[in-house]
Amino acid sequence: MLERKKNEGGMDYKELKDSYAKLSLAVEDLASEGRILVVRNKDGAPRVLFWNDQRYNTAMDKGKFIEFDVWVSVGE
Repeated sequence: MLERKKNEGGMDYKELKDSYAKLSLAVEDLASEGRILVVRNKDGAPRVLFWNDQRYNTAMDKGKFIEFDVWVSVGE
C-alpha cells in the first residue's frame, strides 16, 4: 500500500492502526529491514510511514566520516 502512495507522501500511522492489530510489530520489522522509513513523535511512537525505495539507498564508507567521529568523541 505504501508503494502505491509513494508519490503522495507518507501514510498516517493512526489511519492504519485500527485495521491491523499487530501493526506496531510489522512497522518495527519493516523499518529494521529498511523497507519503510518511519517519522516518530517525541515519545518514539510512529507517526508517518514512508515506502523506502531500496534502489536509491547508498552504502556509506565509515572511513569518510572520521571528522564526525572526532566531534562525537569530543562531546563525550
